[in-house]
This record gives sequence, structure tokens and C-alpha cells, in this order.
Amino acid sequence: MGWLGFAVVLWIGSYAVCCIGASTDNPVADPTAVVVQNKARFTVLTDRMIRMEWSRTSTFEDSATFVVLNRLTVVPQFSLSQTSSYVKISTEYLTLTYMDTGHNEFNSSNLQISVYVDGTPVIWNPSSQDTGNLLGTVRTLDDTDGFLNLDCDKNLRSRELYCTYGIVSQLGWTLWDDTDTPLFDNSEYQWPRDRASSDTIDWYLFGYGHDYRGALYDFTLISGKIPLPPRFAFGIFFSRYWAYSDYDTREIVTEYEVHQTPLDVVVTDMDWHITYYKEADQGVKDQAGETIGWTGYTWDDHLFPHPEQFTAWCKQKGLKNTLNLHPASGVQPWEDKYEPMATAMGIDPSTQQYVPFDIVNSTYSNNWLDIVLKPVEDQGIDFWWLDWQQGWNGNPNPTIMLNYVFFTNSQRIGVNKRGMILHRWGGMGNHRYQVGFSGDVIPSWSSLNYQPHFTLTAANVLYGYWSHDIGGHTNPCPTELYTRWVQWGVWSPIFRTHCTKEPNNDRRIWVYPLENFEIMRDAIVLRSRMIPYIYTQARLAYDTGVSIVHPMYYDWASEADSYTSSKTQFMFGTDVLVAPITSPLNVRSQTAQKSIWIPPGTWIEWFSGNVFVGSSNLDREYTLHETPVFVKAGAVIPMLPSNKKLLGSAQSTYTALHLTIFPYKQTGGSTTLYEDDGVSDDYMSDGGYALTDITYTVVTDQQVQVLVSPSTGSVYSLTRIYNFSFVGIFPPTTVSLNGQSLSYVYQPSVEESGWSYDGSTLTMTAWSTTKFSVTSSVTLVVNLPKGQDLSFGPLVGYTGCLSRLQLAKSLLDQQWGTGVYNEDYYNLLSLGETGEKITKDLTTAYSQYTTFPASLTDVILTMTNLTSISESVKTQVLTWLQSCA
Repeated sequence: MGWLGFAVVLWIGSYAVCCIGASTDNPVADPTAVVVQNKARFTVLTDRMIRMEWSRTSTFEDSATFVVLNRLTVVPQFSLSQTSSYVKISTEYLTLTYMDTGHNEFNSSNLQISVYVDGTPVIWNPSSQDTGNLLGTVRTLDDTDGFLNLDCDKNLRSRELYCTYGIVSQLGWTLWDDTDTPLFDNSEYQWPRDRASSDTIDWYLFGYGHDYRGALYDFTLISGKIPLPPRFAFGIFFSRYWAYSDYDTREIVTEYEVHQTPLDVVVTDMDWHITYYKEADQGVKDQAGETIGWTGYTWDDHLFPHPEQFTAWCKQKGLKNTLNLHPASGVQPWEDKYEPMATAMGIDPSTQQYVPFDIVNSTYSNNWLDIVLKPVEDQGIDFWWLDWQQGWNGNPNPTIMLNYVFFTNSQRIGVNKRGMILHRWGGMGNHRYQVGFSGDVIPSWSSLNYQPHFTLTAANVLYGYWSHDIGGHTNPCPTELYTRWVQWGVWSPIFRTHCTKEPNNDRRIWVYPLENFEIMRDAIVLRSRMIPYIYTQARLAYDTGVSIVHPMYYDWASEADSYTSSKTQFMFGTDVLVAPITSPLNVRSQTAQKSIWIPPGTWIEWFSGNVFVGSSNLDREYTLHETPVFVKAGAVIPMLPSNKKLLGSAQSTYTALHLTIFPYKQTGGSTTLYEDDGVSDDYMSDGGYALTDITYTVVTDQQVQVLVSPSTGSVYSLTRIYNFSFVGIFPPTTVSLNGQSLSYVYQPSVEESGWSYDGSTLTMTAWSTTKFSVTSSVTLVVNLPKGQDLSFGPLVGYTGCLSRLQLAKSLLDQQWGTGVYNEDYYNLLSLGETGEKITKDLTTAYSQYTTFPASLTDVILTMTNLTSISESVKTQVLTWLQSCA
């Protein structure tokens, strides 16, 4: 893919600057970009973005707002024609005309902008309706069961949900109204303040046509970048609302180890602190009028007698910790830190009067963070899960204020620690304070079906890190539904299982049937191994404004299918397309049907090896074991090796990498691995990261090579071990690494370098025990036999079918005792062993592969004519085998 627009941003030590944006942020525009016309002011921010202000008093605003931090952009070329009553501003892409009538605010008679969309002028004026907006996001999905309308004008709860339209539209223009957005003051730690005048207009017109990526990037110029979360955030979260103790939580971590399931973050819900459930059930309220015990900041020592030892044990295991907060009740008299907090807020502690929650009061906010919460953080808490549900009024609203003060708190106190929260969306500008918590959804197929669309649409407001309760929240999640939810969650921005407090409500995958457990564990293991790819894509999101999970129309805006398909599929970074299964299996066939749009180019289905060329539409059947995931031909996917450590691997430095390559004919590919320390804000400054270019080249049909170039920038691991996998090729004749020949090894070993071949997936894997310096290059050369090389074409219709044969065998095995015998389908059993035959004798690979289609036809005929099995079993087997290629 190459490195896209790598931007260097420097932060300076001033609290005022560090807490709302980069040091280059300046809310005062370049004077040469500004045109004043009586009561109107226009600022040409880019050649496709113009700020338009109107003030009855001709008083214009130059302060930063909660949405717009920077207006000092590079002034584009533009022409200006101006008289005492007329203004015309023209850039390469748009033309603004304004007729100054002296007193009238902006209206359709005095203001219009002509935007060039695909070479055709489109007219915008203040009465224009953005009927093509591609939508944005809302505060929460709490209590939803499926669809929630993101078209804000049609959502009756739009205001309380902070419903926000996207900054991209099929019409080619969008308007952001910043008029009512609160300002930031100029204090040391910047704080919101009201605008001086209400009789004003403050608009931003984006005229980017269908260059959606351009619109997103330029929005980051004025509103700030999508921050890079700590690397551990992309790992595996465990969460459940339950009164777990120190001992219970240790036991759960042990269960992850026993079941060989990765884990990175332990979430402890509200029972970590003192609760009063008995009183609450009796209707008792606290002094704030809230349910007693819902808010709390004091450890319940019945469950956690030694919190520091508990978190230290987690850290020793490589795990991160977060706690849940419901802050609405302020600080009640029973809290450990009540007395110093009350004193700091001017309340006599002897009165036992509670300290009211007042997040927009900087004195309260700073004292609360420093006096009440910091001692808990110092006991080993890495970030907070903010669970604000009690109110939405205010400007700024309490949600975005909580997000702001928690995310920027490290910078406020001068600690070089990367911001991280878990909380709901607070409105435009909230993309600077992530990660998002989407709330308490009802487990249903409707809810699962809606989540991918909801997630990818949020990219239109740069809110790229929604974290969902995988499996839903409010009720037990049926087995099949939960399995599919986990499969989607693996390709969501943040992987976090969770559910509410109910004895039968559990999201530990090993409490489900064995088959489902194994499917879910395989998916979770893949997610855990994908960290290098995901983290690289997260850096690209910081640089470009394009979120990891994003709509198809960002890249194929001229294709009508890119819009309709973005309800059910998405891009996961630059190289992977995902179309999660969000509907139940057909009872008869035990497959789920999925309609998929393949965009232009050549795409390889990861788990079947099938190749598809776009633009095209597919209707395919998928078993419970399968997720439609497609990779660009020639792509290089950096991953962690399969023998990585089980716990805490997401935050570990890359001492070993596994590069998975998807060859296709003469198509080469490349990527640039990104890495940093994973925890600090150094990534924003030059030298605070490392880049490693990795290139896959087709030298000839019979020879391919992978070049890992020397890393540039900071060094986080002096040496590195490399593994390489080529998916969908015949066994090579020779493999060499840095000129040294590698030997074929039937059983891979960590003790010696070599290469092996998996006949079930037609994958060659090479590895080395040598630790290479990251500042030196590494070259792998693979030679293929003539006639079995890349000119042979893609090896399609095999891997997926072989997997289905094994699934069919398992189903037939379960018919034992019903008059079904192995002798009835020997050819199915034999063909299902094709992978093992190839693995044990590589010389048979060509013949086994080329005869496989005819043999599969024979198997299908056998199963069609088999009368000893039930029609339901026959339907399943035939559907699986007839639809596998």
C-alpha cells in the first residue's frame, strides 16, 4: 500500500496548547485568507473549504471552538472581486458570490457557492438541503434493538442523541454550522466559554465533490487529528457486569490461559466500588437524587482487599486494567476522599453535604481528578470507562466535557501518557477524545446486522473507534448469534465482550458448545495476531482522517454499488474487505446467504483462496465457520507469529513478525509497518516512531521475493525474527533467506530455520531462528517449479472446498447408528484427506490439485444418490459442496 501522507505534528509543553490540539494549531487565520464585507467575513481555508461569518455588530470570532481549533491553514490561490456591495471569491474548485444588502443575514438571495462536482457546477445557498448526506453518528445505541435512524432530521431523539451529520455527501458539498459551538478560553488549561454575541452566523462550507478522503483530511486541519489509541486498545478485552472479586478475576484470567485464548485488558464494572444494592432495591436515593451506590470511588474491600496487589498481578501477566465510573452523584459523604474534596470545594465536611457533580466547573473538575481519582489511578488503573447516562443538556454537554477532561488529563498534569477513555459520543469534535462506548444494546440479529453500518458511518465524522458490547448487553445471547457477533467483532475497531448482570448472561466463549467455542477462539486468535496490521492502519487514520473501518465509497465513489453495499460490508484498513454474516443460518442448508459487492481490482477470499475480479456482485453461501474476508491481490499483511505470548501481546514490541502474502500472477504489493512505544504521545513528534518498508515483488513467474527494508526512525526492538507465509501457491523448489538456503521441514520447529508446506491451505511458510538487526535488510527469495508457477493462475476452488469436505465428514460421522456407513462415501473421506496427502508428499501437490475438481464432482454425485441419509443431512452436505468454489 505504501505510506500515505505521513504527517509530523509537534506538541509543545504549554497546557493550553497540548490539551486541545497540536502546537501548529492557531485559531486566527492568515490575514491574506480573509475577506471582510461590512457585516460579513469570509475565510478561504483551503481551495475547497470556506468559512462564512455574519455578525450584526461586525464583530467576528477568532477563538478556538470545541469543533474548530485551527484556522491558520496554507492559503490557497484564489481570485477576489470586491465592491462596496459585492464579493466574488473563486478557487480552483468553488466560487462564492455575496450581494451585500447592508443589514440582512445570509440568505438564498444574497449568498451562493458554486461547487464543481465531477466537473459539473452544483449550486449551494443557505436554503439548500443536504439530501445526499452520508450521515454520521449518535451518542449511544442504549436500549436499541436494531436500526436507529442516523438521518438527524428524521430522528425524534436527535437532540438528546447529539445526532451529527457527516462532513461528506453525495451532493458534493456539506455545511457545518459552528454558530452555537462553545469557545475555548485562553487559560493555561483551556476551558469552554460562551460566545459573546448570539446574533451571529458561523458556517463552514465543504465543497469536496466526491473526494471524501480529501474532505476528511482537510477537516483534520481545522478540527484536529484522530488520535492514536494505546496499542493495547486493539487487543482483547474481557468485561462483564458482575460482582467479581480479586480472586474471581484471577480465576477468569487463568481460564483464558487454560483455554488458550488471548487477553489484553481486564475491565471491572461498577462493583469494584462500594455499592448499596439492598438499599437501592428499596428505592433509596443519594443526596443527588440518584440511585444510591451507582456512583462510587472507594474500593469495596470485601471484594478487593488489596487493589494494588491485584493490579500488580495483572501487570505481571501483561494485562491492563480499567474501572467503570457513573459520576452523576458527585462525591457522597461515605467516600474515602470526601473530606479533602469537600474542603477543596468550600464545603464544610462536618455538614456531610455531598459535593455536587459539576463537570463544566473547572475547579470541580480538577479537584475531582486530582483528589478523588488520581489515588485510584496510582493503584494501577490504566484508563477509565465513563458510563454517563444521567443527562444530555448543556453547552457544552456533559458527555463531551467528560471526554475532554479525561482524555487530556495526562497533558494537563504534564505526564507523557497517551489519552484513552471508554465513553459515548458527545457531538462534533469528539473524534479527538476516543474510544467510544456504544451502550447497552439488546442481543438480536437486528442489532448485530445494524452494528457494522453504524460503525462505518461514524467514520464520516472521524469517530473511528466505536467499541461495542459484543454479544449485546441486556439478555443472554443465543449461541449462533454470539458466534457471529464475535466474528464481526474481530473486524470491528475495538474487541470487547460484555453483558449485564444476570446469572445466565455470560460472554466467556468456553461456556458455549465446543464447536462454537473453537470457531470463536480461532477468530479471537486471528484478531490478536493482526495487531501490527491494525496498529499501522490506526496510524494512517491519524495521518489521513480515514478510520480503519470505513465505507466502500471512500475509494470507489463513482460506483453506485459502493453506497448500497456500505450497509453490509466495509474496508478494514487499506487492504482488507469484510462482509460479516449478520443473519441466521438457513435451517435446511445450515448456510447463511450473503450478497457482496467486489470493487474494481482483484481480490482473494482469505479463508477459501477463491479469486474474484471487480466490479462484480456475488451471492454466496457461508457456513458457521466462515466469514467473508477479501484481501487485495499482492497484499502484504503484517501479523504477530502464531507462537506469540497469550496474555498482553497487543502492547508488546515486535520482536517477531509474521508476514502473510497473497500472491496473484504478476501483481506485486507493499506495506509500511508502523511502530512506536505504544503508550506515550511521542508518536506526534518527529523521531517518535519507526517505519519499515516491506515489498513483495514478482521477479518472474517462477521467482518471487520479499524485501524487508531497514527500519527508519526510533528503535523499539534491536533485533527481530521474521516468518513469511505465501497463501495459494504450489510447493517451491528452493527458498532462501538473505542468500542462505532454507531446508524443507515437515514439522515446523522453533529450534531451526526452514520452510514447510500446508497442503490443506496451499500455503508455504518460511521462518528463521536468526534475529536480524532492524537496521539491516532481509530478503526472502522463493523459486517455483516451471509449470507450477504463477503463470498457472490462482489456485482457486480448493481450500474452501476442502474445509467443507471436512465439515461434511463431521456431520456424516454424527449419523452413526442410523444406517449410514463410511463405505457409502469413501470418495468423500479420501478427498477430504487431500491436504494431508499433499503435506506428507509435496510431489503430489500438482496432481492432487488438478484432479480435485473432478473428484469433487464425483463426491457430489455420490451424495446426491446416497439414500441412507436423511434429506436434511443431504441438503446440508450438497449445499456446502456445491457452493464452496
